[in-house]
Formats: sequence, C-alpha cells, structure tokens
Amino acid sequence: MLYYKHLMVLNGEREYALHFNESDALSDAQRNYVEAQYALFREWYAQWSADIRDGH
Repeated sequence: MLYYKHLMVLNGEREYALHFNESDALSDAQRNYVEAQYALFREWYAQWSADIRDGH
C-alpha cells in the first residue's frame, strides 16, 4: 500500500503522503526503488506518447 501511495505523491497527489500510522514508511531501499521505477516509466511513456503523436 505504501508503495502505491508513494507513486501517487510522486505524481503530484500530496494528500497521499499522510498515513494512518505515523510510523508507516517505506525503507530507503523501497523508496529508491519506487522512485527509479517511476522515472523509468515516465521516460518510456514520454517516448511512447511522442511516437504515437508522430504516427510511428
């Protein structure tokens, strides 16, 4: 659940940064992983949508 909430925060949905339990948090490794995967997805999506837009 925290993984997906962090994705929402990365996508600009700041209200998902709040947790029911203050002690809930991703580990550094988990946070680094989700941020790296999100960056890869954003790069892929930008390229894919440009290809679609340009008719490739």
